[in-house]
Amino acid sequence: MEEREERIQFRSVYGLKLYGILHKSAIKPNGNILMLHGITVDRNEEGLFTKTARRFWTNGYNVFRFDFRGHGESEGKQEDMTII
Repeated sequence: MEEREERIQFRSVYGLKLYGILHKSAIKPNGNILMLHGITVDRNEEGLFTKTARRFWTNGYNVFRFDFRGHGESEGKQEDMTII
């Protein structure tokens, strides 16, 4: 089964561009998983999230991991990040 990664861009409630990766199951998914990174890293979590997302994907899940504002490719400043 070939992995299907889709680059996703969306806007935060403050209008900032945020970026993520969707690992999309080629079959009817078992469910959906959202991976949220820590404060000092990005959606890859130094490779851990990439590897984990692919493992979930091979087990039939859709997985979405994205960069919070000010992290990775997303716009904004880290110090402005909030959970609201």
